[in-house]
Amino acid sequence: MMLVAGSQSYGFSIITNDIKVLMEYDQYEINFLGSMGSVGAAFGILPSLFHDYFGPKLTCVVASILITLGYTLTYLSLTKVIYSTYILISIYFIIVGIGASAVQTAMMSTNVKNFEQSSRGKIIGLLTSLFVLSGCFFSFAYKVIFNHKVLPFFLFITIITSSLPLTGAIFLNVIKKPECKPHIIIREGTDDCPDTDDEILHLFPKNKDKDCQSNVQQPDQVAEDVAPDPMIEHDYNPIQMVITLDFWMLIVTIVAGIGGAQLILTNLSSIVLSYGGQDGLQVYLLVAYALASCFGRIPIGFIADGYPNYISRATLLNISILLMGIAMILMSVLPIAFIFPLIILVGFSHGGIHIMMSSLVCEKYGTKFYGVNMSLFNLAAATSSYLIGTLLASKVYQSSVKGSSKQCHGMKCYQLTFIITASICLLSFILGFVLMYRNRGLRNCKKPTDIGINHFVGMSVSSI
Repeated sequence: MMLVAGSQSYGFSIITNDIKVLMEYDQYEINFLGSMGSVGAAFGILPSLFHDYFGPKLTCVVASILITLGYTLTYLSLTKVIYSTYILISIYFIIVGIGASAVQTAMMSTNVKNFEQSSRGKIIGLLTSLFVLSGCFFSFAYKVIFNHKVLPFFLFITIITSSLPLTGAIFLNVIKKPECKPHIIIREGTDDCPDTDDEILHLFPKNKDKDCQSNVQQPDQVAEDVAPDPMIEHDYNPIQMVITLDFWMLIVTIVAGIGGAQLILTNLSSIVLSYGGQDGLQVYLLVAYALASCFGRIPIGFIADGYPNYISRATLLNISILLMGIAMILMSVLPIAFIFPLIILVGFSHGGIHIMMSSLVCEKYGTKFYGVNMSLFNLAAATSSYLIGTLLASKVYQSSVKGSSKQCHGMKCYQLTFIITASICLLSFILGFVLMYRNRGLRNCKKPTDIGINHFVGMSVSSI
């Protein structure tokens, strides 16, 4: 329910053309407005810091206040009750984006802490899928219930999205896990085990069905187990994270992958009309996009958790980037008749990029600073959303407009934008091989619980 509060950003593309007509905006102004939700998510570092200090409950309360404020001011601007320009409405959308980011941070951070590392891919995939699917609800509501009437629709989403985060203030909580302390016994050798040393460590509980020798760990055996293991979580703070090479390679991946997705989400209505599609088709395309993104997140999450020794998260991320690049190339050359499968391909690859990015950041940089660390990646996503989805797309679009009209017609309106985005995806795909190599052993190791026990035993041995 909470994720519905932040999901309207996925449905904004279906109302852009109606807002464009209502407010008499040009393509750059409406694209600029559409990308500001992502920019608000980039400022999510503020609610992330708030969450790390004050917890998920207060974060949800703040999120509700911000979303209510942003949507209320937007509604008053669209009804011209207060003075408005596209810059002011963009600021209101930034406020909404910050609130939505706070909701996602509270939800995701709490769940990655409540579940074991081996299950996080599935959990993140499920949550983000529900986030995307809830955008379908707003899309159908706008078309079926409100019949493309922008003002009543905005009043509706103001009421719905501002109240749902309050449920997190009641129910959301980090579950404290019980500490499992090993029981250590030191005894002398007995007649039952005459070949053992005088000092033997027993870890409780013991399996009495096995022979005595199998139930002990001697000091030299324990020392071998204490060797460093890449499966141990290391909590990187933001400063430690940004000086790693993997961070910057992930940034390039986000700019390419998320930039391509935001290009579609921000410009979907204009793409449909430019390619000769009927107005209203974008609603069904957005539903197809959301479903594909959902089915891209859940199975990829299961594959990452179920077969870590065969395919790494970095590999799945790179495959998703390749699919995004292929989709961008095909979008530049194929007509409107092929738009459904192409949108499905973009949605699927976006789902894979999103789930693997969130999971890889959590796994590689730890959970302690997860909210703040993800905010830095959200900043990169917002930057790519503006540069590709707004600035580049609108410049190419406006250059193809004839006369005083604000509407462009033909594949030329977005063709160059798709080609440039595909080239960026290709560059990211090449860099992805380096990322795959550097993270090839991240999951091919023992369980962290076993390592924790071995470290405990190792310290005990050194103190005997």
